[in-house]
Amino acid sequence: MGSKEAGGRRLYSEEDLLRLEKIMLLKSLSLPLSDIQSLLDELSIRQILKAHQKLLENQLAQLQ
Repeated sequence: MGSKEAGGRRLYSEEDLLRLEKIMLLKSLSLPLSDIQSLLDELSIRQILKAHQKLLENQLAQLQ
């Protein structure tokens, strides 16, 4: 993930950033890292966002 430039800073591709975003969203669903690792390549960002939306809707319903 990412390559280094001369100054030692990492350079990330768009694919790397999408993968990181997927990890962060799956982590917000309180999934264990082992589940995140297995789901990462199986789920699209759209599927993950829908699951995250459902979680937020459920939390909102509980608060009301």
